[in-house]
Amino acid sequence: MKAFFPYSLTIQLGFSVIISLFYTVIIKEKTMKNALSFGAFLGLLFGWTQLGLYAYMPIPFMLAQAWFFGVFLESVVVGAVLGLVYKR
Repeated sequence: MKAFFPYSLTIQLGFSVIISLFYTVIIKEKTMKNALSFGAFLGLLFGWTQLGLYAYMPIPFMLAQAWFFGVFLESVVVGAVLGLVYKR
């Protein structure tokens, strides 16, 4: 597992850069409200995929729900951070 740690960090860094670029290109008016909306949209998008894991993984539905809400909240926080970084 330790051998894959650098790849994991590289992928997470790349994902952060891509999300930040999407925010700067897609959101024209850089307000906290728009940043939180962007984060909530990402949360629904990424959370929905976590919820979909229930269909083909042998996990309890409560775990899939917890993953959904965890990803959703994490994405809203990401939106807030983007709003703070890119405020005008």
